[in-house]
Amino acid sequence: MHRLMSDDSGPGLSPEAVAALYNEKVVGQFRGEYEDHRWHKSASGRAQYDATRRFVEGVVGRTPSFDSYLEVGPGPGTWTMAFLAARPQAAFDLVDISAEMLAPARSRLTGANARFFEQDFLAFEPDRTYDVFFSSRAIEYMDKRRAADRIAASLRSGGTGTLITKQPRRGSRRRGPDSVHSGQVDSRELVGILQDAGLVVGKVEPVVLLLPAVRVPRLDRVASRLVAGRAVVRGMNPLIESYGVSFKKP
Repeated sequence: MHRLMSDDSGPGLSPEAVAALYNEKVVGQFRGEYEDHRWHKSASGRAQYDATRRFVEGVVGRTPSFDSYLEVGPGPGTWTMAFLAARPQAAFDLVDISAEMLAPARSRLTGANARFFEQDFLAFEPDRTYDVFFSSRAIEYMDKRRAADRIAASLRSGGTGTLITKQPRRGSRRRGPDSVHSGQVDSRELVGILQDAGLVVGKVEPVVLLLPAVRVPRLDRVASRLVAGRAVVRGMNPLIESYGVSFKKP
């Protein structure tokens, strides 16, 4: 199911392979409880959850009032709920390539004005444009340039968006170009790709920091808190596990 990509902005796995990977993880490894296993089963996961939650809450806090929202890769709706709490009457469209990842979100958002699309985002053709776009840890599985063009097309003029994704780390490409890790993209490269798509990039912020020399989740938590809200600087990259990019469509 894997395919090699000639463009460095692309991922190493086909959409079918990504869907199969997460469907298998949710059913087999996590027994339907992806969110709990991903974020809450270990001290490291909890530290990463707290840092990401703090970042997402900051994004929600500075997002103008909105009527339409598009999220790609929502999984069980972990971060969707923060936007829903801020604007419960808005129309929410959630796109995820994994049926098993999307199933908990369907249950969780019962009663919300929400639609769910089990689909590759690069093949998604929305019937409206959106005020807000959000995606966490999904763009690394896509061709970045095609994804950026899709994001730009999906936003209305004046619409805002935020991407969270992983910063490539030493050894992350060790398993070759068809590895699940090979689609990770440096923040400077991603900024250029978004700008090429016609989006105006605002802040680039660290979301989760990991201190590899000590490997103590409590210290990772403190480090992530200390840099929260600051712009990414070059010397920070070796410590960044994930970062967030905010942008606007002119």
